[in-house]
Amino acid sequence: MLADVRQALQDLPVLFPAYDASEGYEIAGFLWDQGWNDGCSVEESQDYEKNMADFIVGALVLMEHRPCC
Repeated sequence: MLADVRQALQDLPVLFPAYDASEGYEIAGFLWDQGWNDGCSVEESQDYEKNMADFIVGALVLMEHRPCC
């Protein structure tokens, strides 16, 4: 997933010909479509909140952004 994000950011001038690299870009949002399988067991359901928080922090670190909280 993050490799796809990095590739899309590298391809901004191709994907958006009007993109001006001198103005940069801002990632204003991020959509995560969660599947249903975290609800298949009580244990997985109980771990969901911590796992999602860990995922968000990890994604921010990999995208070179400091976690906000």
